[in-house]
Amino acid sequence: SDGWTAETSIPAAVRLHGVGRVGDGKVLTFGGIDATYTAGSPRTRVYNPATDAWSWGYDLMRRMVNITSVLLDDE
Repeated sequence: SDGWTAETSIPAAVRLHGVGRVGDGKVLTFGGIDATYTAGSPRTRVYNPATDAWSWGYDLMRRMVNITSVLLDDE
C-alpha cells in the first residue's frame, strides 16, 4: 500500500545536512550540525533499507553545513 512507514532513526540528531540516495539504494547523509560539531560536521552516515540499519561512512575532507544534493545517474 502507498504510505509512509517509520524505520530506524538516524543514530544522532543532525540538522542542516545533505541527504542523497546512492546507486545501490542506500541513503547517505553528510555534514550538517550535530551535538559534536556545532559549526559543521565532516561526518557521513549510511542507511541501508535492506537491513534497516545505519552505519558510519567516511568523514568528508572538510566540515559542511546547509548542503544541497542531487541524485546523479550511475551510467
